[in-house]
Amino acid sequence: MNKVGGKSPIRVVVVGSPDASEVLLGSTGSGDGVFQSLLTREYAGAFRLEAVHIPMGDVSDWLDHLNVGSFDVDALADCDLLVFSVASTVLGETVSTGGPTKVITESGRSRLTSSELFEDRLGELVVRLKTLTDAHILVFNASSLDPTQRVFDYSTVSETALERIRRANLALIHVSMGYGISIVDVDRVVAEMGGRDHLDGPLQYSEGVIDALAEELLVITRDIGFYEERPLLAQLGQKAASN
Repeated sequence: MNKVGGKSPIRVVVVGSPDASEVLLGSTGSGDGVFQSLLTREYAGAFRLEAVHIPMGDVSDWLDHLNVGSFDVDALADCDLLVFSVASTVLGETVSTGGPTKVITESGRSRLTSSELFEDRLGELVVRLKTLTDAHILVFNASSLDPTQRVFDYSTVSETALERIRRANLALIHVSMGYGISIVDVDRVVAEMGGRDHLDGPLQYSEGVIDALAEELLVITRDIGFYEERPLLAQLGQKAASN
């Protein structure tokens, strides 16, 4: 039986994901971020987030923790939204730049060295998560823009972080088609805002981008039905429909 919307609090689990964390968690790490402020304005304080953050590296790390029983699956029991991002799952752990933004470094490069492997492992992870929780799964993709990068000939250049992001974003679309998970399209949002003026480097988003991502998240969760007394839309996908 589907969950029904129109209820508060909305329980959110954010795994890894520096970008999603900035949108959802806020200064206390419990859900007082820009999305809560937007939600309060839109619905006159009728809905409140209860958010928790679970640090995690890439998809393979996550699956390893699930396989050995070291991932806190109890945190998912009453979860309404499970959120993570390409930024942490394809590139590995993040480090703080000392300010409000985060950046992925080459030293944190993921073990997932191909888009095919990432897609396979992400699909495996989504299947596992769907057996553990009936929460809706939302994944932030990543901006494939870097105003500091000027590469014109890739024949002598090893794969860059942005190339991995582009391939991961495409793999994420395939997984969404297969399993019905929702995508917060960071790549489109940054491009529509002009890109160069809102990025200091790869994955270093301006406050304006974070605000726009909160608005994007509101559209997605509204479409699912979280703010109305009706059954939430199911996340099925083509693979579920073919079974």
